[in-house]
Amino acid sequence: MLRTIGDKTCSSSNDCGAAVNHSECVNNTCTCILGYYATDHNTSCTLYKIGDANCYKDSECNTAVSYSNCTNGT
Repeated sequence: MLRTIGDKTCSSSNDCGAAVNHSECVNNTCTCILGYYATDHNTSCTLYKIGDANCYKDSECNTAVSYSNCTNGT
């Protein structure tokens, strides 16, 4: 069974990573790894870049782009 981001049936990161690159299983839910966000109807994880308008915390941006931070969602 190929999972998508948000799928709540995983038991290991391999369950998610087999279907979506740069994803992991956290509390039985497939999520993108830090520095990536869900795109394409939750079927892929995309690396954050400067100017993306969907960050929530500095660690998301800083993991993708060194010395960057999240300000007002970008």
